[in-house]
Amino acid sequence: MSVEAHLQDLRDSGRAAREAGDAVGRTTPGESLRAAAAAIPGAGAEASISAVSARWPETLKGWADGARRYGDALQSCADTYAAHDEAARRAFER
Repeated sequence: MSVEAHLQDLRDSGRAAREAGDAVGRTTPGESLRAAAAAIPGAGAEASISAVSARWPETLKGWADGARRYGDALQSCADTYAAHDEAARRAFER
């Protein structure tokens, strides 16, 4: 059994995850959600939309932080694989 790690793929995926986290971290609900609640008076949506609007920033922040941590973990895995590959290469040169 063998395992082959594609280090550049890990690094690219890590970068993409961090970039997604950064992009989502900059997202705000803005007035769109609040305006939607007012646009549907009496439909019972106002309370739900208000709840979503209130939780949105915290939820997005949590997702963004998680995506960044995942990206960092992928980068760390690639670095560890590379370091082990280099150590093995040096060991066989002796």
